[in-house]
Amino acid sequence: MCDPVSMMIASTVASVGGTMYQSSANAAAAEYNAEVNQQNAILADRRAKDAIERGQMEEERKKREATILKKQQEGSMAAAGLDTSYGSPLDIITSSYAAAQTDAAIIRANAEREAEDFGVQAQNQRSNARMNRMTASNARTSGMISSVGVALDGGAGIFKYKAGA
Repeated sequence: MCDPVSMMIASTVASVGGTMYQSSANAAAAEYNAEVNQQNAILADRRAKDAIERGQMEEERKKREATILKKQQEGSMAAAGLDTSYGSPLDIITSSYAAAQTDAAIIRANAEREAEDFGVQAQNQRSNARMNRMTASNARTSGMISSVGVALDGGAGIFKYKAGA
């Protein structure tokens, strides 16, 4: 059978070890979360870039369609013997072309808003990563401080035991 002082020392050592292990595990979890946040930020940045590129392609497609429609309308009306440089034929061609240009501008604006949303997501993920890294650092510091407290408490208990014995 162990003497009480040895048991108190073993208990103190086990408590210090447990405190250190727990703080290390908490720090590791926070670091892992920071890495996940960082990867999510990278993905959001890529999505933002993709949104802009898709928007530019769709805008260009819409503008080409507008030009094709304009040429088709001019050709059809000219073939019908209408002068497309004034009056209703010009109004029809102009309004159709303007509507298509408006659609292209809407496509661009929507892509920019989508990219901005992804940019905000990326920034939020980076902020979360910073917070998780601070949490990891705090867990390590807290673990060290708690371990010292547990060790001092154990030492005080041993001192009190020996003083009373």
